[in-house]
Amino acid sequence: MLATADPDATPYPWVLDAHDAMGGRLLTIECSVHGSTVGSSCGGLVTEFLASGRLAQDVCAPQ
Repeated sequence: MLATADPDATPYPWVLDAHDAMGGRLLTIECSVHGSTVGSSCGGLVTEFLASGRLAQDVCAPQ
């Protein structure tokens, strides 16, 4: 599950509720831009998770 602080996306408290209900891993991207993984330092984390099911960290602040 991926989450951003984008106000046009799902509100973050709802993301936390969904994560509590479903379990699994949650990657929080500290950015207010929807799609912020494209071309950012967080993109590799998403690729790693999709390829391996593992996350090296739970929070990423894109640069």
